[in-house]
Amino acid sequence: MDFPEATVPLNDELRDTMEYYGRAFHKHSLEAGTYFAPVDEEEIERLELMHNVLAKVFDNRLVFPPVASPRRILDCGCGAANWAIDVAELYPDCEVLGIDVSPHMLPDHQPQNLDFQIDDLNASVTSADDADDSGTEPRDQRIGRANRENIKELLATAALYPLTEQRKMPIEEFEELISKARDEAGDPALKVCLHRTKAYHAIDDNDKNDTNTYWRILFEAMKIGDAGRQD
Repeated sequence: MDFPEATVPLNDELRDTMEYYGRAFHKHSLEAGTYFAPVDEEEIERLELMHNVLAKVFDNRLVFPPVASPRRILDCGCGAANWAIDVAELYPDCEVLGIDVSPHMLPDHQPQNLDFQIDDLNASVTSADDADDSGTEPRDQRIGRANRENIKELLATAALYPLTEQRKMPIEEFEELISKARDEAGDPALKVCLHRTKAYHAIDDNDKNDTNTYWRILFEAMKIGDAGRQD
């Protein structure tokens, strides 16, 4: 694939990382308040696991609009590019472009019809340019089991920086909180669906003891992230 004429060389600042409690984070994303998860090998493995879980959820369906032969596909926030690679292999005559703010998780090798660009989609962009869902309980249980390990890792990766750095939570308290939340996430009986704005209220100090640890961590991390973007 040819790069669009409007692309520019990668800014070295987008290559910088910082280590935090043994995990590598994307420095630009932390400073901009846009992305708080790590960008290391451990996170690459978790993203692959999450991709496989979503494949089970959607019965391996990658594209939902009824387009038989797409010519161009754009993956915004492609991460480790699991979906971009699969869709490029599914449509070898289609040009696929993956964009992400961090270059650190992108694969070294990809299909010939797949290219990557590094860009902060929260800032000004520099470039131009039916599944059979039976709903049966055994299927849901298979998806739940496959997603269990992903959820356990997601809790730690999504909340480590917001809670320990921005909320100044001691690492020992954070690890204890994560341990409790992982136990909850491993409970097959845990089924919670909350509206996001209501969840924000639910994690106020007076209500913390009445809220599942699992959900409190996730919504607290999102709340801090939203505050960072507003600043």
